[in-house]
Amino acid sequence: MPAMRFALVLLVISMTSACPHTTAGLKKWSESSTWEDGVPDEGEDVTITTPILLDESPGVDLNSITISTGGQLVFAPDSDLVLRTYYIHIDGGRMDIGSETCRYTGDAKIQLLGNSNETYTVPGFGRKFIGVDVDGTLEIHGEDKLSWTKITDTVEKLSGDAFTSHDVINKEDQLKGLIVKSYDPATGTEDREQGVFRIGTSSEKSLEKATDAFIAYIDAIPDGNVVAIAVRKFIIDRENSLNRTRFFDALETLGYGDVTGQSEIRNLVFYDGFAMVLTKGDPSKTVEGFEPYKVGGLHQTSTASYLSEDTGLKYFVFSYTKSRGFGKSFVEFQVTKMTKSCPIINVIDDVTSWKTGDRVIITSTDYDWEQVEAGRVMDCDNCLSSQVRVDLSPKFTHYGKIFKNVDMRAEIAVLTRNVVIEGVMVDFADEFGGHIKALKGFKDFHIEGAELVHMGQSTSKGNYPIHWHMCEDVRDPAVYPSPTYARGNSIHQTYARCVTVHGTHGAKVMDNVCFDSIGHGFFLEDGGEKWTTISGNLGAGQLFGDLIQTDNMKPSTFWITNPLTVLENNVAAGGQGIGIWYVFSLKNLWDHQRVKGSCSTEKPNKPQSPNLVTMWHIPTDWTV
Repeated sequence: MPAMRFALVLLVISMTSACPHTTAGLKKWSESSTWEDGVPDEGEDVTITTPILLDESPGVDLNSITISTGGQLVFAPDSDLVLRTYYIHIDGGRMDIGSETCRYTGDAKIQLLGNSNETYTVPGFGRKFIGVDVDGTLEIHGEDKLSWTKITDTVEKLSGDAFTSHDVINKEDQLKGLIVKSYDPATGTEDREQGVFRIGTSSEKSLEKATDAFIAYIDAIPDGNVVAIAVRKFIIDRENSLNRTRFFDALETLGYGDVTGQSEIRNLVFYDGFAMVLTKGDPSKTVEGFEPYKVGGLHQTSTASYLSEDTGLKYFVFSYTKSRGFGKSFVEFQVTKMTKSCPIINVIDDVTSWKTGDRVIITSTDYDWEQVEAGRVMDCDNCLSSQVRVDLSPKFTHYGKIFKNVDMRAEIAVLTRNVVIEGVMVDFADEFGGHIKALKGFKDFHIEGAELVHMGQSTSKGNYPIHWHMCEDVRDPAVYPSPTYARGNSIHQTYARCVTVHGTHGAKVMDNVCFDSIGHGFFLEDGGEKWTTISGNLGAGQLFGDLIQTDNMKPSTFWITNPLTVLENNVAAGGQGIGIWYVFSLKNLWDHQRVKGSCSTEKPNKPQSPNLVTMWHIPTDWTV
């Protein structure tokens, strides 16, 4: 067992101030005097029983952190902090990343480690979690950033004179493997025939031949040329039994000037997407795009782009791989005029809180929800407060008008936050992400302005990105003087839902974005959850899952099981199932009738089976 570390207990414990980092008596994590046996080291279990300021990244992977009664862990502001551990158990103590009145201004990342093979378990929480137990407090308050808004002018797809060079390879009988193109940097036109290298062969002799050909091809490209690279279908054979180190080394040397061992190309498995754009001889301009394989083989998309301000050109490469069906995997190479591929988008709200480099999505306004597209915010000195310039290269048109009193405008949402909670994935096929859970008797539980990625666990129920679990009534001001909420968060690429309210009355779920999630997105679990406020949320890309039967039938963006729910100003912008699914038991309908003061005194017939329900479906892309 790893050694246990305890913080020294202070005789004086002060109340937390408006800005947690100014709390009196905070001891610095980095100082040996804070700890009985020196600063915690690799693989240790840390128990905190006194206020501590996380003033720098620990730099090691901790086994666990337990914050007990009297203990407090405060993240220092204006810092770049990374905390890596298998779990954080807030057991009577508290963890603070900013506060409501003193929002966190640094960059903080909590990385939850481990996979489904781990054998430990913590009662009430399981594995790979941030857990808030009895009398515990979790305060996460990232920068105040608008979550999403609507566009006011149509964003047109690229066509015609937008392109300097454009090539799509998408037929089954055409090329597969690693495809490489070389462009003259002055004109953006191809200066040689494209290279195709079947690195995915299962023959050692063929692999050596393909690697030799790749090295010869890239050696012949002059310095200064723009090189675009994409995977079509696969470059790793199913068994991955061959040694491709020589190829990986050559690719990294091309992109980064040396063998770094850090390129995502080394992480590829069968049917992963990968794209790269670079200027040969200038490693500072290399950009990679990588999307790992997901169980079920739906699809993986990867993009990389490079902007040349000198020539006004944008180089863009897109890799789409799909393990089901024929002729579905394709790659696309574009050289476009920046004025068309990086549009200034007009929106209805002030988006000055969105910063250069932030990742955004713009939802589909077509029948195909997969026309949702991702881009990044760009510098725009002449933009108004209600305008944003996005590196987008739109493949689809996104409508931006109200037509015959029907709001048809696409939504645009920002996914980037300065506080990140991430489930670190050793194996993406494992689908065993992190989770955050609050149990009955917690003191405070507030999460806002955070980005949650690779959270939720598809392997078992009860482990979701944000989860109130059997907390009962949280509206009593004597017990919960500060109403609990999750608001203004970005929750994406999750393995089991986005937000779950289970056996809890009065939770507030507001202004969140739920994107690319497995199973139902915003989820009321048993139907007994009353007085939940679900307001101003955007959901898109809810995918088939296996936790419950309806996840596999028609996953909904909003799964509403109790009529005593405030559901307002939300948008379901498309997914593999239903936008909003109302599923009420007859008992819930009767309770609702009594609360509303119905004149009827006749109670509806009891259901013959506990599974008998009333269901109302509202399609995707409706605002309610």
